[in-house]
Amino acid sequence: MKRIITGICVWLLLCAVAALAEEAEMPAALPPTVTEIKGAQTAELSPARYPVFKSFPSGDAPTCQAYLSTLFDEEEATTSGEAQSGLSLAPIQLTSKFGSPGVPAGDEARWEPVQGLKLATFTVPSEYRKTAKILITWTVRVNGIPTALNIRPNLCSNWAGTSVQGFPEGQLITKLYINKIPTSKEVEITVPASSDLVISQPRPPAPTGCDPTLTGSYLISPDQFSDKQLPAKLTNIEIWWKNDTSMKLVSEGDWRNMIITFMPLGKDQN
Repeated sequence: MKRIITGICVWLLLCAVAALAEEAEMPAALPPTVTEIKGAQTAELSPARYPVFKSFPSGDAPTCQAYLSTLFDEEEATTSGEAQSGLSLAPIQLTSKFGSPGVPAGDEARWEPVQGLKLATFTVPSEYRKTAKILITWTVRVNGIPTALNIRPNLCSNWAGTSVQGFPEGQLITKLYINKIPTSKEVEITVPASSDLVISQPRPPAPTGCDPTLTGSYLISPDQFSDKQLPAKLTNIEIWWKNDTSMKLVSEGDWRNMIITFMPLGKDQN
């Protein structure tokens, strides 16, 4: 009986030693890694909307002035390319129905990449594709700068006088794209209203606006994919943005970044 017990003890001891030896040979788990991409140059977004034409201390075109002062109806059909309801806060690509020759004040606001916030390729180690998670965060700080518009000739063809133009708060919108496909929900921040500008053609220089900061994040995990594992590579990771204010938005080079945190949570056991 003693021999049987002794044999069992020896066998258990050998198993424990073997297990410890196997564990000692296993490589240590990868620590989290952080990849930071920073902006390098000044990036700008042109105004997306007309300012609010708040008042006309002087002017000789009352019908056109009333039209400019009326807030644009967001439900208006714009197939003609001309704002019918009013021009205040109308999309910048629309034209004034009293202007000559009817030239818009700018191009339509569109989604576009944020300059510098792009990583061409991020490789996921094969043994962590089923367990790791990837957190992508981004920060964008902007300065809202009001820019007054000349009234004559594009807004009111024969106007002369003084215009007070306002620049109310609006939205800067960002979104994460991976391989040119929008991936995250929209993340936006309110750009505060700026000071009014008074313009008598020729206009005075515009004052500087304000600089709010936006932060967004998106977590990528294996269960988001049909095969329950991360892709071997993520390509073209980048942040896009869109202006929805009446101000020009400016982001200096060191005002924005993107951080990719790779979190290995254990090796795939299969």
